[in-house]
Amino acid sequence: MPLSKSKIEELNREIESQELLYSMGMITFQQYMSERASLIRDYYMKYYDDEGNCLLEYERDIEPTGLLGIAIRMLRKLF
Repeated sequence: MPLSKSKIEELNREIESQELLYSMGMITFQQYMSERASLIRDYYMKYYDDEGNCLLEYERDIEPTGLLGIAIRMLRKLF
């Protein structure tokens, strides 16, 4: 599941701040690239679970209850 647009904008701001440090000569290219990779990984790990849980809650809310709901859940597990 991709990150939401607001989270991508926040991530881009973080990356731009690291790019600014690199362009000013405060950090090396290797430090910039490792920090960039770390930021991307951290954002995806942090927000992937949050957005995935929201989707699961939404699916649970729209599922029918009772015998029909059980049958639908079983079909999803099979396929």
